[in-house]
Amino acid sequence: MITVAVLAAVALLGFGLLYSRSTPSPGPSVSPVTVGADGITAQIDGQRVYRVSEQAEWQTLSGSFLLGGYAVSLPKSCPISAVPTLPSEADLVDCGSVELLPNPMTISPGFGPAALTLAPLGSSLLGGWEGGSAIVVRVHTHDPEATRCGTDIRAACEAAVVVEAVVWPMVPSEIAGEHVYRATEQASFVSLKGSFLLGGLVAYPAVVPPCPSVAGPPGDGQGLLPYCYWPSIDGLALSPKGSFDEPGNEIVVARVHVNDPLAAECQPSVRAECETAIVVESVAWRSNPYATPTPSGTPASSSSAAAIESPSASPDPLRYEDGIPRTFDGQPVLRWSDALALRLTAKDDTPFLVAAWLDVITGPMFCPNMPVDPSAPDSWASDVCTGETVSAEAGGPYSIGQEASFRFIQSYPSTGPAILRVHVHDPRAVQCGTQRAICDAMLVVESVVWSGDSYTAPEPLTVADVIAAASSVQPSTSLVIAGPMSPYYDERLPGALRLTPSNPAQTPPSDMQIAGAYLMPSVEAMQRALPSVQPGAAGALLPTAYRIGTAGSGPGYSYSLVYRWLVVDNVALSVEMLPDASAADRAWLGNLEAALKARR
Repeated sequence: MITVAVLAAVALLGFGLLYSRSTPSPGPSVSPVTVGADGITAQIDGQRVYRVSEQAEWQTLSGSFLLGGYAVSLPKSCPISAVPTLPSEADLVDCGSVELLPNPMTISPGFGPAALTLAPLGSSLLGGWEGGSAIVVRVHTHDPEATRCGTDIRAACEAAVVVEAVVWPMVPSEIAGEHVYRATEQASFVSLKGSFLLGGLVAYPAVVPPCPSVAGPPGDGQGLLPYCYWPSIDGLALSPKGSFDEPGNEIVVARVHVNDPLAAECQPSVRAECETAIVVESVAWRSNPYATPTPSGTPASSSSAAAIESPSASPDPLRYEDGIPRTFDGQPVLRWSDALALRLTAKDDTPFLVAAWLDVITGPMFCPNMPVDPSAPDSWASDVCTGETVSAEAGGPYSIGQEASFRFIQSYPSTGPAILRVHVHDPRAVQCGTQRAICDAMLVVESVVWSGDSYTAPEPLTVADVIAAASSVQPSTSLVIAGPMSPYYDERLPGALRLTPSNPAQTPPSDMQIAGAYLMPSVEAMQRALPSVQPGAAGALLPTAYRIGTAGSGPGYSYSLVYRWLVVDNVALSVEMLPDASAADRAWLGNLEAALKARR
């Protein structure tokens, strides 16, 4: 009956004039799954989900397996010498443009061994997931096509990672017996009569460019083309005629249409584009796999999505108090202070394991000019400006100095708990010239062998708690785990898991907004990170909670705001407020505090 009503309304009002965010039609139910500290589940239906950093294990597997990560897309650029000559080589080892990153806080894509470039064959299946969202894909290596590659490139073809399917989050394949189309089927859209269902991830650009003209693109005039209108479903840009307002990182199935009657009034130069413009009529189903699921209805297919859960840690004699294992693969795991002591007595470069809490900066870094020893330009003893810093305890203080070096790490780490494989007396210390003795005594990090689990997940407040509390106070607020390409709306908090608004800022900063949310694994860790900030709404108004001020103006607007910390348990919200807090500001802070405490 809902479908009939919608079609009737379209017949009366004309395509492109109707959008509804009312209760969705019955669709697939969702089943929560437990995710790790990296935002990815450890298993699906009993099958292990491998991480990108576990390449030594999954590279030798036969058949398909599950691999978790964060998909990003890069401009394709191949040196002439790398251009393949055979079709099989083009499918497997051509310079790919889609990469899988190990976690949402990895360094920028394309730099360092953390980024896993996927084979062009199958990478089109990730077209709607390339905004840095966590996914689990079914993949395989040793593709049959590898036998047809040239002998000089055969090994690379065998090692190529080919995507078969995205298995989590799952987009429904049908709702109430009606097929749900995906971006890979876009070529067939223009032949469809009437409306149809389109499913996929809702995404917005990380950075919203300025709109050249409010009048729209030349030759349109009908407002059909996605000009200065930013949401997409499954990677497909939407027409502004639909007034789509779903938050980013939701999985939706929307009823849409192409061949809008208004396309006939577009200029001939853009008429074909107008005819293929995707106009949203309504949302038939939605869920948020990265937060609290919000679907309705009963199961209609085998599809599933997920909600973030962070199980509370419990005392375990096999773990340190902060949840890091005391042993790993039968080897003892030292604490940071013990490792620093061991480096002074170690006789050779035998590797050992050390527990640490890391802070890893993603994106650009600005470093001062540092003096370089001309006799040893490759010395790593002077790498004081580094993206990786270490703390013995969660919350800091984070530093690196001349205690350790990440220069030779096999895969880049992420912010949070880690077990590092390290050694001292590295033979490459000869590169350090006059600083050779310093380099010889430094802990050289080889790899990250463990990077957190449910024992080190944030508590008492979890990611899902923070997302739900924020939206309950301010329904327009939609927070998601920050991806590697997510913009920074304020200054970061070292060592914290960062949540950011899912929709990019398209308006000037305003009063009573959450610029970011930061989670530590415990209340004690948050106290170490922000020792001078008093908890609660009252503490947020004290001078010690002040972060930074901002002001600006433009045509028809001006603003003057401050950023403050609101700390509740293991969570710190970075909030935008008036410089002199109003009664509304104070009430808003109190509501946020109460909403977070209610989620304990």
